[in-house]
Amino acid sequence: METALKLAELKAAFLKEWPLERLEKMSLEEYSDDSGNSFCDWLDTKTIELGPVSRGLGHQFGIVFHYMEDEHYCPMEKGWKEKEGYAFPSFFGEDLKTAYETVRAEILRIAKAAENGDWETIAEIKLGSHEEVYLGDKEDGKQAFKWKIAFLYDKTNYLPPIFRLDELKAAVKKLGGKAEDNYLANYEYLAKKRGAEDVYRFSEDLQYLPLIKVLSNYKQQALQQLFEALKEKFPSEKGRFPANVVFTINNDKKIQLNINGGAISELWSKEGDFLRANFDECLVERQAENKSIAYQPNNVRNLERMVYDINFREKILDKLDVQSSTDKEMKKNGPSKSLENKQPNNQILFGPPGTGKTYNSINYALAILAGVDLEELNAIEKENNLEKAQQIFSELDLEGPFTTGREILRAAYTQYKKLGQIQFTTFHQSMSYEDFVEGIKPVLEEESEGNLSYEIKAGIFKQLAQLAAQNYSGENRLHAESSFDAAFAKFLAAWEADPKMAFSLRRANSEFQIYAIDQERGRIHFEKASGSRTHYLRLATLKEIFTGERDFNLKEGLGIYYQSILNTLEQYATDSKIEAPKNYVLIIDEINRGNISEILGELITLLEEDKRLGQKESLEIVLPYSKDEFSVPPNLYIIGTMNTADRSVEALDAALRRRFSFVEMPPRPELLENILVYGYAMEKLLWTINQRIERLLSKDHLIGHSYFLPIKNAEAPEKELALVVRHKILPLLQEYFYGDFGKIGLVLGQGFVRKEEETQIFAAMDYEPLMEEERFQLIPWAEVDLEIALAQLGLEKEA
Repeated sequence: METALKLAELKAAFLKEWPLERLEKMSLEEYSDDSGNSFCDWLDTKTIELGPVSRGLGHQFGIVFHYMEDEHYCPMEKGWKEKEGYAFPSFFGEDLKTAYETVRAEILRIAKAAENGDWETIAEIKLGSHEEVYLGDKEDGKQAFKWKIAFLYDKTNYLPPIFRLDELKAAVKKLGGKAEDNYLANYEYLAKKRGAEDVYRFSEDLQYLPLIKVLSNYKQQALQQLFEALKEKFPSEKGRFPANVVFTINNDKKIQLNINGGAISELWSKEGDFLRANFDECLVERQAENKSIAYQPNNVRNLERMVYDINFREKILDKLDVQSSTDKEMKKNGPSKSLENKQPNNQILFGPPGTGKTYNSINYALAILAGVDLEELNAIEKENNLEKAQQIFSELDLEGPFTTGREILRAAYTQYKKLGQIQFTTFHQSMSYEDFVEGIKPVLEEESEGNLSYEIKAGIFKQLAQLAAQNYSGENRLHAESSFDAAFAKFLAAWEADPKMAFSLRRANSEFQIYAIDQERGRIHFEKASGSRTHYLRLATLKEIFTGERDFNLKEGLGIYYQSILNTLEQYATDSKIEAPKNYVLIIDEINRGNISEILGELITLLEEDKRLGQKESLEIVLPYSKDEFSVPPNLYIIGTMNTADRSVEALDAALRRRFSFVEMPPRPELLENILVYGYAMEKLLWTINQRIERLLSKDHLIGHSYFLPIKNAEAPEKELALVVRHKILPLLQEYFYGDFGKIGLVLGQGFVRKEEETQIFAAMDYEPLMEEERFQLIPWAEVDLEIALAQLGLEKEA
């Protein structure tokens, strides 16, 4: 696995070789030649680990060095010329010198704009995307060249190493966003998702999504055979195919090899097996024909790289192995939405107060649990589409009636919570490691005889992590209800025949005995190895676990006793199937208000995606109280919310920032569209207030749209707005500005704030600084005329 450090060093090596100053004087030979060290070589092959650019023979470079022996070779037929060993489009100039100077000037513009973070200028530059330059039919490849240049000269690490539009859209979609046919919009979304995370680490699993998707159609052995055969047929020191050989993915997402312009299109049988004889036969035939080449614009450089770069091949096939095993498991156990998620394991929704962070955390959680895009849930909420919801949440019982789409999502959330797949908690200054992970706690359980005892209890996170781990590892076996009755009857008969039979406890390395089974009250009374008889097990709970109706932590507390009896019941069960893979979500509201280091402790390392259970770099720790080995499973997701106006934001642990993806939740004035009070648009009111706050403070202290949403359906909008301003907006501004009423007046105007009347309260003294100071005060609410105040705020009436 390539590390972020290695990729950063590769970018640094490029900049050392090609500083901006060198671009200004770069010669044509330096730009493109057969040395393997030209600017184009660095862009295309020497920095391939930072993301591919070319799919063809260099059309995007504008000027292509003529490296074929055939003197009549030209990479494009329409509008291209060939002079002095170079091919170039006449669009850039009639002679080679003019064409090159045009191309170099465009490259220099891109590099300088990237240094200044001027992405809009780069978006307007058309180097490589002119129809006269690029004759292919795929929009996704036209602009990759310029965006890779922009990435390499970007000093801010804003751009990720993803340059093709199809790969960029796939990355956005994987993370739950709406893919756009617009580079800037996609880059902006990824930047928000990444937050403070390292750009290389963030992008690593996103770069090769299209390639992995295509390769997943084929068997691993078949791919290995194909690549080894190609390497044998086309040995290359430079790691490239000959110029007349092009490796492609066709419109049917099939792998093709094009030789001399002819496609060998039947490399694969329907089962995905490699047809070696067919390949050899077609290869000999095409080479014998020796046709003049017809340019193929959709070469896939990474497929070529998998032939010559064994380490890269193994890296991709390793990712493919995960994909393939997942697919096999899904086919075995039926479709599982839970493994189709496109959201990161750890993310934080951040923004100023009132922007819907907690509100939206429910939607994010449901998208993870149902395995769908966030947009689909938002559409249900907007359109009140129960039928669509029933399709998405097919495992839930959503009957209704529902008057709003939000009620549908709330009902789904509630049911998932009852199933144990969602937990909600709020961090605060008193939250501790013992509450979140584990600690010694007093216990007075329902399944006890009322005695108080002290036990090592799992905290909120550990309980959910253990439930998720049970599901992930396939420990949970499900049975029909009738099977439980039959199995328990056999269990009961065996116990009655041997009342002193012992039940082992794997974790505690000890045994316990059942001394009474009270079927009338539904209880199993047992005696611990210590002789204690203070607890009992509920038959109803045992049945719910057995049939899969309830998730129960079988690794802590009474769970270890339920687990022991379940193991015995398994011997008598007539049916058995592993519980389908599921995801689990922990929502942590106000995550920045707790002492992160104290609450998470050693978990901060285990939260990383590659350190989780079953991953290549997975880690286990020994917990301090229970001495259990513990790791975090990959099917456990954490969604945090963070109020950026809270003064505890600065204390947010840097280690936490690195391990979470950050999703900005800004105010959305457009949600207040068509809401009028006294003829004034609430959308413009919020926009105006926030524009002023941002100028005086920062965007972290804006006011959210949710404060004004109740006005929309209020019977008396004027009264509702008065309540909002008086009890929410004014107190919030007083906190923001520490009681500086003059600044509040700059935001809200003279309808809410006025100068204090000058009164002589001090003793006579010649002290001008104090005497000249202007003081402001809030106008008492009884004196506020809200309609006039809105006008003085600077708004114009809509109607």
